[in-house]
Amino acid sequence: MPKIKVTLTKSVIGAVPKNRKTVAALGLGDRVGRSAIHEDTPAIRGMVHQVKHLVAVTEATAEEAVKAEFVRSTRRAMNKPEETK
Repeated sequence: MPKIKVTLTKSVIGAVPKNRKTVAALGLGDRVGRSAIHEDTPAIRGMVHQVKHLVAVTEATAEEAVKAEFVRSTRRAMNKPEETK
């Protein structure tokens, strides 16, 4: 499935709380310039449509998608609790 890159282009200061939550759910936090790579699904497209005045969408390159998946898996591994015996 193709991937899209969503970048926050405008600040969420003064935005409707619902839009702030949508931006956070897209993984963009609250800093302008942050990007996240997502699968191109109808759910993600709907979220992007809701905040289209705050974000920019481009097609993610294969290299960006691989890098994002590596970072995501590394963070998951770091956050797993260690097993105690």
